[in-house]
Parts: sequence; structure tokens; C-alpha cells
Amino acid sequence: QLVDGMDNQAPGLNFAVGNFLGINELDVDNVELLPGASSALYGPGGMNGTMLMTSKDPFKYQGFSYVVKQGVNHTDKKQRSTAPYYDWSARWAKVINEKLAFKISAQFSSAQDWQANDESNYNRSLFKSIPGNRSTTDYDGVNVYGDDIKASMGTVFNAMVAAGVMNPAARPLLANPGQEVSRTGYSERDLANYDANTFKVNGGLFYKIKPNLEASLIGYWGTGNTVYTGADRYSLRGVKMGQYKAELKSTNWFVRAYTTQENAGDAFAVNIMASLINESWSGSAARWFPTYVGNYVGARSAGLPDAAAHVAARNAADVGRLIPGTDAFKTAFNRISGLPIPQGARFLDKSDLYAAEGQYNLTSLVKVVDVLVGVNVRQYDLNSEGTLFADKAGRIKINETGGYMQLQKKFLKDKLKLTASGRYDKNSNFEGKFTPRVSAMYTFVKDNNLRVSYQTGYRFPSTQNQYIDLLVPSARLIGGLPEFRTTYNFANNPVYTLNSVLAFGARVQTLAPTVGVAAAIGQAAPLLVKGEFPEFKPESVKSTEIGYRGIIAKKLMVDAYWYQSTYSNFIGTRNFVQSRPLSGPTNIAALLSGSTRQVYSTVINVPGNPQAEGFGIGIDYNVHKGYVIKANYATDTLKSVPSDFESFFNTPKHRINFGISNANAYKGFGFNLMYRRQSSFYYQATFGGGQIPAYETVDLMFSYRLPNSKNMIKVGGSNITNKYFRSAFGNPSIGGMYYVSYGFNVF
Repeated sequence: QLVDGMDNQAPGLNFAVGNFLGINELDVDNVELLPGASSALYGPGGMNGTMLMTSKDPFKYQGFSYVVKQGVNHTDKKQRSTAPYYDWSARWAKVINEKLAFKISAQFSSAQDWQANDESNYNRSLFKSIPGNRSTTDYDGVNVYGDDIKASMGTVFNAMVAAGVMNPAARPLLANPGQEVSRTGYSERDLANYDANTFKVNGGLFYKIKPNLEASLIGYWGTGNTVYTGADRYSLRGVKMGQYKAELKSTNWFVRAYTTQENAGDAFAVNIMASLINESWSGSAARWFPTYVGNYVGARSAGLPDAAAHVAARNAADVGRLIPGTDAFKTAFNRISGLPIPQGARFLDKSDLYAAEGQYNLTSLVKVVDVLVGVNVRQYDLNSEGTLFADKAGRIKINETGGYMQLQKKFLKDKLKLTASGRYDKNSNFEGKFTPRVSAMYTFVKDNNLRVSYQTGYRFPSTQNQYIDLLVPSARLIGGLPEFRTTYNFANNPVYTLNSVLAFGARVQTLAPTVGVAAAIGQAAPLLVKGEFPEFKPESVKSTEIGYRGIIAKKLMVDAYWYQSTYSNFIGTRNFVQSRPLSGPTNIAALLSGSTRQVYSTVINVPGNPQAEGFGIGIDYNVHKGYVIKANYATDTLKSVPSDFESFFNTPKHRINFGISNANAYKGFGFNLMYRRQSSFYYQATFGGGQIPAYETVDLMFSYRLPNSKNMIKVGGSNITNKYFRSAFGNPSIGGMYYVSYGFNVF
């Protein structure tokens, strides 16, 4: 996503910040979507397509305008009481003289966010939901946190015997020594801040040095609160982002330099917060688990059955538990949220990006062919003080450089246009990458053309792919660079694939009753598969596309495409298990217990060549007197990915949109109706994976343009049927939102 030529991705948090920092609706001039690989002109960010967002030129669009939108959500009170929604925008642009102009715009929005409340039981080792609820001994809810801290009953019992606080003769009272017990967790609504709000302001100063040469200074700045799903659920509070650009632009060339400044504010990880709150009142190893096991054994010795003994044990272990809403809970929450990871739950990320780029159109000099050349340099400056990246020793700098050339020529009386382009890029941690692209477009009838292209794309691993080093309760997330395997001693204390460890454990459980645990471990050990780590490389794709775009009878516009892509070094994640301690010889027996093993989730290249294939078609039909029907359909599939890799190809197989609109159906009254549907699909992310059910939504808006003015009133809603849906695993279910707005000078 490029906003006025600037990459919109946060350099540390690694997601496109979009409307958090981007252009407000009054300042949008145009948005262009380039599907498919577009690396040749737009670099590694163009692997899966590029969105170009351009703001309005104050020399062309001046004056004062504003939109006031008031709305409401949570109308059914399923998640909370009905809540207001505010969205206020304003823009002012003025031409001082024929050479100088400026603009400034701002937007404030506020609402009560949707709440993530999936409390189904989840197995983080298998990455899937399993039967169970809060009464289940080893319960781990999707949006319940702190309950993924678990220990084996037998392991705790043995530790208590070694400490002299448990009689070894009581061992037969353990109904299942391998049974894991989880701590009592907290629901997300007790931890996250759902007061979602943003404030952003942007402005620019533009000076025409000559009629065809303009200098400009542009700044975007935003702050706000929201909840974000990544490796954890993150409560972003007071996050601040700024982008600032200086540019010199002529008819045939431009030179620009910009920077992105990121400040995570008081953001914290929700799951880490819950775990540390639990530790603050009762340490897991020192008190909570021994209390649980001791009371369980006592209940069993008193004659209680297994299930009742577990209830009694949890009740005893939870005496003194901090209850949400109490002063004691608030005190612990405030203290932990103020401390950086790992002492607390707060991120200290203040990562920056510095970039410069230039482009020159040499067509007027070469004449026989259109020639475009460009160069760019970037530096990522990672600074999380060890709370997100492996940067405890100091800032980490990543340098990227690149250059490209595009040649274009028309033939057959301008009916055939051939384009060839190529780009070379180098990242300081990876070998250079060259990506060519060739395409042909043939206009066989006026306003109707066929296009064929062969293109390559690539992406360097993101900053988190390279350098993340974050311990979350379920795993340690580490980057794919080889230095992490040295840091965590993989050479002397090997890691094993998670799937093989699970198979090993299942085999031991089967054999142990007949041959004993020690012999069972020896017989099952050959099932363990050691982790292999080939050279970590940038991901690349080779893609072929065929498309048609045309206007038929001046009423119907059709755009259709088909593509097939083959990936090399596809970037996914894989989970490995290592016995504790992290040094010394491998303790294979320790792999059987969650309390004596460490799970790593690391980025790795998927072997083989996964393939993606898809097609889509869209139509716009001008029916009569301003009535327009729009419809589109798209499908995508990914094949040939090993089952134990997380591909993160989170795309529903079927997506359909249908709408009808008329901006002036009757005396200034207009409307827009849009129906959307997508099929069920399996969602994969570092937070977890699971099936996302199919859903459909209906958006409706009525408008009235006041006579003889540029002012408009709108009444409408999104998801007006209020059928809740989720778009990603671990995310909240989203209901309907309804609004009325007044816009002044908005045309």
C-alpha cells in the first residue's frame, strides 16, 4: 500500500496501517489497484499486488469541506450495551498565488470495538479447536488468556516429592499422571481496551518552481487505540505513527525522500498480560500447581472421584485469585502494563524507516521506445529494546537498494502494446534478486483489449520474519536468520519437528503400559525428526496471467482474468520442540512434558514449489437513467504445501459481490446497495488456525443532495442484517453499524 508514493507499512509492527495514518475520505483523489506481482516497478512490497492511493492536489481542489458522521453499533447488546460511533473529517486547501498552495486535513473517529469472545477449547500444539469448556482440566480458550500455562500432574507430583512436601506412596491416587492442568484464565474483555479511536492529521505545502516543476513537503501523523491480532492479541494504546516526505517532481522525473516514524506507545500483549497477572498473585511453579496437585491428592484420598477432585483442587488453588474490576486487579494490571517485556507486557517499539527514490522517463531522449528507469534505497532501523526483536544489545539496521528499467513500444497502428521491465534489489541479509516482467496488450476493437503477461515477483522476509524474538505463553517466536539457531543452541540441544514429537508421545503412551516408560521412550525415539534449516531465502513467484477488459454497447464493462503462479522458497512457519534446559545434552524424555520443553515457531522456506491458481470476472452495467449494476466473482486456491507448514494463504476459495446504485434516482435522492459473500476457509496465522465460517453481509446507503449546493445527507449502515461474522481466527465477531452523516462542500 503506497500513500502518495510512501510505503504504508509500519516498519516494526509489520502491518499496513491504512486509515490509521492514511488519507481521509475528503482528500482522496484516486485509488488504483494493481493485482498480481508488481515487483518490477514497486519493489518487494509488490509481491501480491499494489494499491496506489493518491491525495488531492490543492492547485486543483481548494476550499473548505467537512463531513460529520454519527452512528451506533452493538444494537442487539450481545457483546455490550449499545454504543455511539463518531467520525468527523475536515479538509481545507488554498492557492496562495500561482506558485504556492497548501492543504490540511484531519479526521477523528471513535467507537466501541467489537469484542473477541471465542471461548472454544483450543490445542495450540495441534493448532485446532478440540472438545472442552471452562470446566475441562486442561482448558485453553481461544480468546481466554493465561490458561495456556500448563503442567503435567505427574511432573508436579515428582517435583513435590523431591522437595519433601509429598509422600511418594500417594502416586497411585493420580488417576492419570500424564494429565495436564491449565491455570484459570481471563477473558479478553477483562484485559483489552475496546475504546477504539483514532485521530490523524495531514498537510502539505506545494511550490511550483516552474510550470512543469513542483516541490512539495507532505506530512501524515496519526495516533489512537485499537486491538490487533498478531502472534498475540495486542491492545494498542496511544500508538503514534508519522510519515514525512520531501519531493521534487517534474513532467518526466521525480526525486523523493521520506521517513516513517513508529511509536508503540503503551501497547501491550494481552496473553502475556494475563499470564503475568496470574503469576503476580500465585507463582505457577512455586505455589499454584503444587497447591492444585496437593489438594487433588487430598480429595482423592478422601474418596472423591477424579472429576470432583479436579474441581476441589482448582477451587483451592484459585483462592486469592485477582478478580477483574477489583482494586487489586487494577493495581496489578497497571503495574504490568507499564513494564516492558519480559518483566511486563508492554512493547517499547520505536522502529523507523528511511527511504529515498527517484524515477526518470527517458522517452523524449530515446524516442524509438518508451524508457522508464528508477532507483531506490531504504533503511529499516529496528528499536524495540528487546521487547519484540532481538535488539537488546542495540538497534538493528537493515539496508535495501534497488533499481529498475521498463521498455514500452506500440505496434500495428498502436493496437498492440508490448512492455518489458526488470528490477534488481539487494537486502543486507540476503543475496540480490532480479525480477523480469513481459506483457502484451492488444486492442482488437475500440475499448476492448486482451492482455497476456508473464511476471516474476519477490519479497524479502519482513523485519519480524528476520529478527522477531518474542516469548509468548505457547511458544517462542524467532526469526529465520541463522543467528537464532546459534543463540538457542540448536547444534548441541537439537530441536525436533512438532508433528514428530506428537507422534513420539502417542507411541510412548501406547507402549508404556506393557514395556514401561523407559523402554517405550527408547522404542519410540526413531519417530523423532530433527529440525533441518536450509539457507533462508527471499520468496519469489513466477506468474502467468491472461485477461480481457472491454466496454460493450457503451453500457456494459467487463473485466476478466485468469492466473497461475508458482512459488519458490515460499515463506511459511514451522514449529519445533526442544527439551529444557536450553544447553547440555538432549533429554528425550523431557519432550513428553509441556513443562520441560520449549516450542519454537520460526519462519522457514517451504520445500517444493507451491502453486496458486485463480480467476475472476467483474461487470458494471449502466441499466437506465443512472442505475448501475455491479457484480464480481473471484476464486483462488493454493496447492502443494506440506501439511506441517503454515502457509498463511488466507484467501476464501469463493468471493462474490453484487450491488445496484443510482446517485440521483429522484430529485437529488440516491442510493447504493451492496451484497457480499465469501465461502468458508481455513485461516492460518501465528496466533492460531481454524475454520472461518462462510458469511454474507448487506450494506445500504441512501443519500440526498441538497438543491443548488455541494452538500449531502446520507443515512445507511454496514452489515444491516446484523448477522455476526469473523474474518480471521481469533478476531472478534462483527455485527451491524448504522449511521447518518452530513457533508459540506463534498463534490
